[in-house]
Amino acid sequence: MRVEKVMKRRTAYKKQNIKRSIIKFSKLLLVFMIYDLGTLIYSILVTIWIWMIVEISFAYIAAVWIPKLYSLTNEQEALIFGMLHGVLLFFTILAYYFVMHKLEELETILSKSRLVYTLHSPQWEHVYIAVLSTAISFYFLSIIILIAYAMNPEKFKESVLIDQALLSLLIIIYIPIVLILWKYTKITAYLRRAERQEKILLSEDLQQNN
Repeated sequence: MRVEKVMKRRTAYKKQNIKRSIIKFSKLLLVFMIYDLGTLIYSILVTIWIWMIVEISFAYIAAVWIPKLYSLTNEQEALIFGMLHGVLLFFTILAYYFVMHKLEELETILSKSRLVYTLHSPQWEHVYIAVLSTAISFYFLSIIILIAYAMNPEKFKESVLIDQALLSLLIIIYIPIVLILWKYTKITAYLRRAERQEKILLSEDLQQNN
């Protein structure tokens, strides 16, 4: 009789576990979709806000300095382009840390809802935001370079800038890939952790019955 009760309880527990897993996954998927969308929009807004300051300087450089760069060699042009990347990197880091601060606040809010707990993985989040912020920043820089190229394509035929601009635009392709991998990693990690906890509870229940 005791064995039959345990087997019935185990069967009922498995059914409840499946239902619970489906509900958890649905809730988590909804939360993370909102979470990722908010992160994406916030990162774009912060980066654009910083670029409103940077782009004024870059527009001046594109309008005044680029005509002077036509007579330079590729090595000198690459050196100046590298210096511009240094300025770009500085502002990207500022945007990155500002967004990370807001992400920590959002993580705290989500953890209070009990839908998300023990999910904080700063390594993945740092990689995700770093790639996103850098890609968006390179995108804006590439637009400026390509506008200058469109204004005077003959002067840019063998320019290092065009290769760099096209390479920067290709980085944008990796944003959805990083987003999907990050979401999948966090949800699967949560479900595996929840499954382990439920197995522990089931084994403790069986031990108490025995």
